[in-house]
Amino acid sequence: MNLDNLHEATEEEITYYLFLNGYSVKNLMAIRRLPKEEIQRHIVEGKMKYKVIEKASNPKELLDKLCKTPKDDKIHTLNMLDKDIKDQLIDYIRKKYVNLYSKEKETALWIIGELKAEEAMDVLIKGAVHKFVNVKRMALSAMAKIGSKKGEAAVIRALEDENPQVVAYAVKALITINPDGHKDKVQEIRRNSRNKGISMACDKYLNSAQ
Repeated sequence: MNLDNLHEATEEEITYYLFLNGYSVKNLMAIRRLPKEEIQRHIVEGKMKYKVIEKASNPKELLDKLCKTPKDDKIHTLNMLDKDIKDQLIDYIRKKYVNLYSKEKETALWIIGELKAEEAMDVLIKGAVHKFVNVKRMALSAMAKIGSKKGEAAVIRALEDENPQVVAYAVKALITINPDGHKDKVQEIRRNSRNKGISMACDKYLNSAQ
């Protein structure tokens, strides 16, 4: 975490960031206008989350730690990364994606989406055609977060997937990628599907296209 993304940090992360930069508990109580017990709790939580980063000496180890970290802690950990470390992590994912296990791929795709790393769209496009449904879903979800037209062809292809979850995620991705360019196709999917998830996704897309 650094000053560039401090506005995105939680209250605990802000306190811990200041603590790492040399502020005492007493000073933090005055700056943050919080009681001693609250400041100490923030520091303890920060140390627990920051362990993931401290124990990772390279992008491979960091990705491995993130794979084993609960989702909420994953988000906090990413928020605490400096830009250089984020860039190194994305670069590692792009170079090593094909060699990752499926669970690692899921986390890698999630990271790309959370960091809105458009430069890694090539990885998301590969993920969108993976044989495992969860990998496809994570790829499409990441595309939705980024909203880049570079992924539009892959999303359109996913609309034909045999798994309804994948189709629903593809429709949701279209909302940010092209909110009004595929209305006819989405209406056709809506008419022909009895799946609740797909229907809800289609309705959301069609409402956004109005």
